[in-house]
Amino acid sequence: MDKYLIFFKLLKSYYKLNKYPLLVYLLALIFDTLAKMLSIVSIIPLVDLLSNFGNNVENENMGIILKFKEIIEALNFDYTIETTIFIFIFATFISALTEIFFYGTSRINSYKIHYYITSIAVRKFYDNGLKSINSHPFGIIQNTFQKEIENITNGIFGVLNVFSSIVQAVFLLSLAFSLSYLMSTIAFLLMIAVFLILSKLNPLIVKLGSNTTMSGNELSSALFDPLLNAKQVISFGKIGWAHDNHASKFKKHAYDSVLSQITVFSIPVAYRSLGIVSVLIALYFSIIYGEDPALLVAGLIALVKITPIVSEIMSSIGQFGLALPSIYQFEKIFDNFESSVSVKKMKKYSGLNNFIKLSKITYSHDSIRKSIVNVNLTIEKGSYIAFVGHSGSGKTTCVDIILGLLKPSDGSVFIDNNMMRDIDSESFLNNV
Repeated sequence: MDKYLIFFKLLKSYYKLNKYPLLVYLLALIFDTLAKMLSIVSIIPLVDLLSNFGNNVENENMGIILKFKEIIEALNFDYTIETTIFIFIFATFISALTEIFFYGTSRINSYKIHYYITSIAVRKFYDNGLKSINSHPFGIIQNTFQKEIENITNGIFGVLNVFSSIVQAVFLLSLAFSLSYLMSTIAFLLMIAVFLILSKLNPLIVKLGSNTTMSGNELSSALFDPLLNAKQVISFGKIGWAHDNHASKFKKHAYDSVLSQITVFSIPVAYRSLGIVSVLIALYFSIIYGEDPALLVAGLIALVKITPIVSEIMSSIGQFGLALPSIYQFEKIFDNFESSVSVKKMKKYSGLNNFIKLSKITYSHDSIRKSIVNVNLTIEKGSYIAFVGHSGSGKTTCVDIILGLLKPSDGSVFIDNNMMRDIDSESFLNNV
């Protein structure tokens, strides 16, 4: 469970920047939940009249019918078929409007979350410097921006989806229990059992998600690396190879993607089907027990409405599994999310006063090859300096370190008395 906490942390950091859209989302959730309950309850008097129970006030289960009569009469309406049909149509219409409103707020937050994660990636992409950029194939970076961030977005939004689904399920389940305790108890126990059984498939989803991420990286590299090096591909007669390699990687990624998507899609579908079967089994025993038909119909509708809501929870949990490999790849390229979210406040650069100083600078392109070792250099303001040496001796590396484009493996760069790592790089480079 601990590995899923990253989605809660990201949602919390998103909330700090987007309080208003999330508050509107919660408001829409409340309206939608209440409207769903109203649409269910409003069918009770209609079923009561149609089943000729309207005058059976002695029935021990008819308290809710009497309450409806009181409300209708207080509004100066007669307790008739026409009135109850109108109330049911009105409640259904209101429920549809609130559902649309809730869906709209959901989409708005989804896009805002996507932008939030993308903006972190863009900022970290530039801030990490050329070494980090050059250490990853462009295809993997491209795939992370194009697909993996979308998976992460779905994972974060899945937290909201799980929360809203639990809220609605709890309210509808409470309503169902108030209408038919026996039917609701049987259905609840059966649905919990189905939920626990299907949850055992979560490790499989994580594995399939990891396969999809890896094959997506390979596909993106197979497509974009030859395109970015078109001159070499054409010059060495590798056009056919580039085409066949892309076709092979595409087939592999398509297979992995379809398999993972079918699995994630199938689990909530299976739950919906088994959930309805559970409700019908509960209904059967309630009818045998002799419970009131009007209340059973309303309770049945409430339980049936719970089934797709709980299947949404299953779907969101599946999205967590698919998003975990995407999280790992994101942090491998752009650093961990904690450092991305809590950005250190940097000093703005206003101009050089005295000197630029390199103190014990060492730079390694990789774990084996070092470009420069223990360089000490002071460049006075207004002076001229030249870097001279054979190819590969570290001339360009020294200049890139002075510019802040590369971060030294060891040692420090000073701009006057300020360390370069404490200076806002964009304001510094604007002055170069």
